[in-house]
Amino acid sequence: MCTAAILLALLAVTPPTEEPQQERVRYSAVYLEAGLGAPLGGLGIESVTRVGPWFEISGGLGIGVAAEESEAQPSLAHMLQWSIMPRLFLGKTEHGGVTLGVGASGGNYGDASDKIICVDGPCATGSYPVGYAVWANGEIGGEAWYPSGVAARVFAGFAHGWCTGSGCGGAMNFPYLGAGLGYAF
Repeated sequence: MCTAAILLALLAVTPPTEEPQQERVRYSAVYLEAGLGAPLGGLGIESVTRVGPWFEISGGLGIGVAAEESEAQPSLAHMLQWSIMPRLFLGKTEHGGVTLGVGASGGNYGDASDKIICVDGPCATGSYPVGYAVWANGEIGGEAWYPSGVAARVFAGFAHGWCTGSGCGGAMNFPYLGAGLGYAF
């Protein structure tokens, strides 16, 4: 009788069910970005922080290709570019969405077209002058932050810049594109 009561008691107790793990909410990400004409230059690091469900702000530092190629051994300060961009986070899915941003960037810039893009023969060598440029940037992109923490983004935009110095006088307009891979936390 005692054994039957114990068996009935065990059968009456339902096994504990595993509660589904709640996905960790991530508010920030850090990307390693590569770009062509991008606000952070050819290679940069960008930090992104989400502020609410529809807004994020990013900032970063990178290496400008035109400034890097302007001297034989340029200093880091000579090549450094910066960028800051608030973005709307639209078209959201479970892990990503579309971003629209408007921001500013700056750094040394010079006309390196015959040094970097060589169509009619070998690239020219030697140094060339640069000037400090400030850019107004507008972009559209796609961004995804996965439960594993992997973060990825692609973007394309347009930059309008103003430059001082003999290396790049006046206003300039350029399209740009890039991609980033990083970690969201």
